[in-house]
Amino acid sequence: MSLYGARQLLACRTLREIATMPMALSTLSPALLKPLLEGKEPPLLLDVRRRGSFTELPEGLPGAIPVYLDDDPILLPDLSRSQPIVAYCL
Repeated sequence: MSLYGARQLLACRTLREIATMPMALSTLSPALLKPLLEGKEPPLLLDVRRRGSFTELPEGLPGAIPVYLDDDPILLPDLSRSQPIVAYCL
């Protein structure tokens, strides 16, 4: 995430404000993600990895939806566009 994007994100008081920001892909540090996860309206989490990685390291963030990169085609759940989405891999 650019410095400008990080400042803009930190200035938001709610996830709804974040959701209304222009849609873009960016990185988010654990330090920025933690307060969002602890907030009243946490983002939807996607744990994106290969099946073998889930076997080797089954722990993930609580409530994260697994997305298997080995699937052909990759199957994504039906996601709400009203909630911010954070995708991560371990």
